[in-house]
Amino acid sequence: MKVLKNSLLGLMNICTIILSLIVSAGVIWYLLPSVKDTSLGIFVLNLLSEKALFWFILISSILLVLFIVLDIIFNKEKSAKYKNFFVHINTWICCLVGVIFTVVTFALVNPLITTGITINIPKKIVIGIDLFILIMFHIFSGKLAKLINRKIQSYDNAKEINVLGRSSIVWVNILKLVDIVFPEILVLILLCVMLSWDVAGYFTILLLSCIIPIIGNIICDLNIRKEIAIKDYNKHKKLVEDVADKIKEGK
Repeated sequence: MKVLKNSLLGLMNICTIILSLIVSAGVIWYLLPSVKDTSLGIFVLNLLSEKALFWFILISSILLVLFIVLDIIFNKEKSAKYKNFFVHINTWICCLVGVIFTVVTFALVNPLITTGITINIPKKIVIGIDLFILIMFHIFSGKLAKLINRKIQSYDNAKEINVLGRSSIVWVNILKLVDIVFPEILVLILLCVMLSWDVAGYFTILLLSCIIPIIGNIICDLNIRKEIAIKDYNKHKKLVEDVADKIKEGK
């Protein structure tokens, strides 16, 4: 029975890889309507109608969520290394699909058309705040980098020696995100405000795709920390039992 269960769970994990590929491609399909104008988009529409494609992506999304939930429920006894392998595979597939589809679409769609740029008062306020934050970030980037790197280093050291650190996993990964892509996010906000989604959408989706593996790292770190906590609890429990046994023997 256990062999059958493990086989089914392994098959389900393999299915999640295929479903991640389909769902991530489907998200790009609807976020970037210009994909339909490429040769790949025309080929897909020749195979499936818009309605059939919608239901195919929707069912794939439901199955992906269902398999993830079932994996969380029934794969509790699996090691963190086993779980993290599939987490990394799925998140990197989503990232690569987003990057490849976006770059290929940006290169093939010609011309890129945007409506006339109108910068009203709300847009002026957003642009002003965005530029102010960007300038402040570069002014204090040296001090911020030292603070961020110190936090990240202490967390990485704790993870390397396989102990529970004090730092929050989510907070440390947010700091990593700030260190890597915060200026790019501010520049993308400027593009989205000043240009249409038809142009800024490419760069936004590209950046979001690159953030997905960082979310995967957070999940993997949580799995590792949970496993370490369980091991520490079992060691403590065994120590208490050993002490209790010795006390009984002494009596």
